[in-house]
Amino acid sequence: MLRDKRFGKDFVERTKRRYGPKIMEEPIFASMSHWMLQQDPPDHTRLRGLVVKAFTARRVEDMRPRIQEVVDQTLDRVATQGHMDLIEDFAFRLPVTIICDMLGIPKDSARRFTPAPATAAAFSIRCR
Repeated sequence: MLRDKRFGKDFVERTKRRYGPKIMEEPIFASMSHWMLQQDPPDHTRLRGLVVKAFTARRVEDMRPRIQEVVDQTLDRVATQGHMDLIEDFAFRLPVTIICDMLGIPKDSARRFTPAPATAAAFSIRCR
C-alpha cells in the first residue's frame, strides 16, 4: 500500500472533504498544503532530496546523546505527575526540539514552534 500510487496524501482534497472548501483559506491549512509531509511524489521526492543529507545514519548517530538528553529531560519533567500525554508531552516536543537544535534556534525561541495543546491534533503551531 505504501508504494501503490492509488494511495496518496491528497492533503488539500482530503481536508476540504472533512472541513469544507473554505478551510483552505485558513492560513495554517494553506501553509500545510506546502509541507513536505503533506506532498505526494514527485513533489515529496524533490523536497525529501533537499533534507535527506541532514539525516544520514552517521548524523543521527552523532545526535544520539542530545536526543537521549531531551528524552530524559522530558521524562523527568512528567515523572512527578505519574502520567503523561504521549503526543503532547513527547511526540510533538522531541522532534521540534531536535530540529530547532539542528537549525541553531535558541531555546527561548524554540518554544514558539511547540504545538499548542488545544490545537495539536489540527497541527496548529502556537505563536507567541
